[in-house]
Amino acid sequence: MYLKVSKGFLLSCIVCLRAGAAFAQVAAPAPPAAPAPATNLPLGISSFSSWKFEQVGDHLHLVDRAVIEGPTIKFFADDVDLYVTTNRVVASGNVVFTNRDGRISAERVEFNTATGVGTFYEASGIMSLGVTAGANIAAFGGQDPDVYFYGEKLEKLGPRKYRITRGGFTTCVQPTPRWEVTSDSVMLNLDDYAIANNTVLRVKGVPVFYLPVLYYPIRNDQRATGFLLPTYGASTLRGQSLSNAFFWAINRSQDATFQHDWYTNTGQGLGGEYRYNFGTGSISRKPSSSSRPEWKARCPPSGATRFVAGRTRASRRASAPA
Repeated sequence: MYLKVSKGFLLSCIVCLRAGAAFAQVAAPAPPAAPAPATNLPLGISSFSSWKFEQVGDHLHLVDRAVIEGPTIKFFADDVDLYVTTNRVVASGNVVFTNRDGRISAERVEFNTATGVGTFYEASGIMSLGVTAGANIAAFGGQDPDVYFYGEKLEKLGPRKYRITRGGFTTCVQPTPRWEVTSDSVMLNLDDYAIANNTVLRVKGVPVFYLPVLYYPIRNDQRATGFLLPTYGASTLRGQSLSNAFFWAINRSQDATFQHDWYTNTGQGLGGEYRYNFGTGSISRKPSSSSRPEWKARCPPSGATRFVAGRTRASRRASAPA
């Protein structure tokens, strides 16, 4: 009896083991796949990073040390909101925007990555007029030719076009600029011109004079037709003076300057200067006190050649009353 029970028990165990093995051979269903991380980003943005991020629909919120980057632009900020559908970037807190031309710092930025336009609040920036613009570095004292600008509101209207509200600009980018132009509104076209309304010219922070409208050329060839800034002087012979001039950029090889001077003691003076670049050496004409022209030739180390017809002056001495 004992043996029969043992045999029955063994048979039962064998049957159970076979059934378990057959069940194990049946493939278990795969667990549900985890949702893939979102890869959609606004146009012009290829990657991002931050210490923390949250996503709700097409809205991606980056918190703390946020960085977003695209082929031509880059943003750094404390807090960034990305809206994929509208291609908008809203950044706040120590915002820095960089591209191939320079950088802009601001407290808050609203930017459209599809169109490349946006608004910067409490902003300041520096943009290059050098390699991109083909500027002459020698004309800037050997330093990189840049333009520095700032304002309560800075609007980027195009690749190199900005509008400044209640701010200013200067091409003297030393730590303490020698001069700057402050204005209620400035339209800044890099490589071309700046137009400022309600303008004050400041030298070393001191207001010098006021202009209702100022047209300031920042052409890439550093030569543009227009009025030069007036100059003030004084001497014991002629008294105080105010000089004005108009510069005419005829073409790449020729230019002319027409001057008008006003003196408190000796009256007014008119003059002009014409220059022609031959390519090597230089020839200049300068009238002497005997009214006989003097000709001089010069070959500067740079190899540039100029022909200069010197300035002539016609003065009228004020007559004393009889």
